Amino acid sequence: MTVAQRNISRKESECWLHEDGEKQRCSEAKKEEEEIDERLKQRKLAIEEMALKLEASITEVETSLVMIRDWKTRGNKVKQEGST
Repeated sequence: MTVAQRNISRKESECWLHEDGEKQRCSEAKKEEEEIDERLKQRKLAIEEMALKLEASITEVETSLVMIRDWKTRGNKVKQEGST
């Protein structure tokens, strides 16, 4: 094997190593992207869950306020009827 042939075979092996490294980096980047996507999905689900809980709490408070208003107006009606 001549020096030129050794240089060519060495360059070819470096090229293969480089390509494998690129493939590895590419697959690592894809894995990182998938992990980020999964984390974003989990965050989105958590936010939606908090929003639903908040909405349920608001509905509960609104229901309580309606009941309080009814009690107050009943008390005023009883006072008005009693004074007439």
